[in-house]
Amino acid sequence: MNHRSLIRCAALACSAALSLASAGALAQSCPTGMAPFFVAATTGGPNNSLLPVLAPAPAGAPGSVCAATGAPICTINGPTTAQVNNLITLTATCTGATQWAWTVSSSQQGAGGNCAGALTAICNDIGTEYPSTGTTLVAYSVTGTGPLGTSTPATQTVAWSSTPPAAPGGCGISGAPSGAQTAGYVLNSLTMNCTTGGAATSYKWTGPGTSGLTSQTIGPFTVNTTSTWTAVASNATGSSAPPASATVTISSGGGNYVCNMPGTNTPFPGGTVVVPMQWGAGGLYYSSGFASNGALVAYFDTPATNPSPPPTSGKGSITTVQDGGSPQLRDGSLSSSACDFTGANAAPVNIFNDNTGPVAYFTFGYAKNGYPQLQPGTRYFLNLWNPGGCAGSCDMRITFQKPNGT
Repeated sequence: MNHRSLIRCAALACSAALSLASAGALAQSCPTGMAPFFVAATTGGPNNSLLPVLAPAPAGAPGSVCAATGAPICTINGPTTAQVNNLITLTATCTGATQWAWTVSSSQQGAGGNCAGALTAICNDIGTEYPSTGTTLVAYSVTGTGPLGTSTPATQTVAWSSTPPAAPGGCGISGAPSGAQTAGYVLNSLTMNCTTGGAATSYKWTGPGTSGLTSQTIGPFTVNTTSTWTAVASNATGSSAPPASATVTISSGGGNYVCNMPGTNTPFPGGTVVVPMQWGAGGLYYSSGFASNGALVAYFDTPATNPSPPPTSGKGSITTVQDGGSPQLRDGSLSSSACDFTGANAAPVNIFNDNTGPVAYFTFGYAKNGYPQLQPGTRYFLNLWNPGGCAGSCDMRITFQKPNGT
């Protein structure tokens, strides 16, 4: 990165108004108009203090953030027709923006509701100021401002009348990545938008983790297998058709494990949820779709070599708790073999039977009485299943804690 880029990135990182999004949370992609960066530091601040700079990072790199690469680009989501005395909501999506400014243009005096002069990303208009006869056209415009400038205005025109709005139409779901991802991908959010018809007043979602969700935007979700979400938008007149859909494709790379039910050669009917973990401190992971009659395999790789100098104390741990629903009994083990639910390749301390919140302990680089010492350059597996099934959700929250000094 040249000096000019460093100054530009420093301005990005130092701006008190800038909101940096975690690229790790977005996994493999940043929003349009943003790119992944590592936050670093160089001298050059007041009194030779450290000055933060942004250095380009690979997509989805751990610890990276998404930052704007230019002036914001804005779009407006919301209806194009509306009924007088019925609230509509317009939402501005402006990449990298920290400030918004709305203006309204119409032949009707006082048009725009609270959108006129609004300074937030979302504004509303209930339409009480429009006549009950005929059609009133109102143009709503917004600009977004970020550290690298102000966008060109985005405009949406809404036709107001006393006629009940048509059912929502032209609907789609945004937020899903375009390419294949690896297991454990974090889908930050999904949003349903409709470009024709009247404003939607409710949304009905189907897909993993959507039970009871009725909002326009849902998420986040941890995706371990290829999954599809659908949504229907509705108002008093009717519903959008056909349902909009979005799919996240999970590739088989990095650990495509299929477990058999213990003591059989038959795969679990509910499938095997695979959760990749990283060797680190305080890593938090979630299963998604861990079925009552399914299996969970969470794996990690130890460092290629033992730490030098070796630690003299401390231990690592993998802690699991129920993520929704009532606690359920689990069997399994922390093992050097995937799908090892009986502990054939596990230390006794890490074999679990009828345990609602299994915790696995280990050391790395030194021996500690009563705890297994993991070997360098080896993949290990936390294998769990539900011998008594589940009442409701079976999903787990998993915390990985490496030993200190490793």
